[in-house]
This record gives sequence, structure tokens and C-alpha cells, in this order.
Amino acid sequence: SGSVADARRAGFTDCVAPDWGSLRCRRHGVMIEGTGPYEGAVDLTGNDGSGGFDQVTVWHDQDQYAVYKITDVLEKQGWKNCSTG
Repeated sequence: SGSVADARRAGFTDCVAPDWGSLRCRRHGVMIEGTGPYEGAVDLTGNDGSGGFDQVTVWHDQDQYAVYKITDVLEKQGWKNCSTG
């Protein structure tokens, strides 16, 4: 979790406001535990991101199973995996 400043410092700088109540900031080329590159995004509350974020979404554009290489490692570090269809 964090603020819009935290997101930007972490490289999530490609931002769009899909509606008045949220801001999505993406990062390309995310590497995790030596695997990737993945696409990543944080969804912030407020169209200026002032409400902060509480999760990071990671995916691979061409291989929907690629992120499973990192789920066990991240879960051991306290992260929660939520897969969507």
C-alpha cells in the first residue's frame, strides 16, 4: 500500500484517470524474483491518486500462466494471490 508519490517512486508513472474517482498507474518491464518482465499497475483512489493504493496487479501480456512462477515466493513473503478469469 502507499501514496501516489510511493507509486511514482516505484516506477508506476504511466497514469490515466479512467473515471473521476480513480487513477491507474502502470509500470512496464516489472521484474520479480528474477522472472519477468511483467506488466504492473496500482489503482489509486481519487482522480489525482490522493487516496492512495492498497494492492499491486501483475500480469503478462502473452502468457497468462507466467505469474504463477512467482506466486509461491510472494505468498511466503506475506503477499496474497488473487487470480481473475
